[in-house]
Amino acid sequence: MEGSNAPVDPPLNEEKELRAEPNPTSGWTTFTWDEIGFTSLQVSDVFSGTIVTNQAIDPQSTSIQLDLTTLSGTFYSIRIEGEGKTPIYGRMIKANE
Repeated sequence: MEGSNAPVDPPLNEEKELRAEPNPTSGWTTFTWDEIGFTSLQVSDVFSGTIVTNQAIDPQSTSIQLDLTTLSGTFYSIRIEGEGKTPIYGRMIKANE
């Protein structure tokens, strides 16, 4: 069959995905990704563009926890980066407290 061996494009979220797993009980959110080598996480307020926090990441880690309840704003752009790495972006809405 023609096209039966054609590669299938993965869903957009399967490539270089930054996942957010909020814990409403504690207020902490765990951000996870698939590759080691990232060294910093930056959270910015989407509406103002203001950087609300920068966090160092252990380059051997694939996750970090943040307490979003302590940050200003409600809609964030999240970016992780590392030397020689393509940055990974995500977005997060802070739940109402």
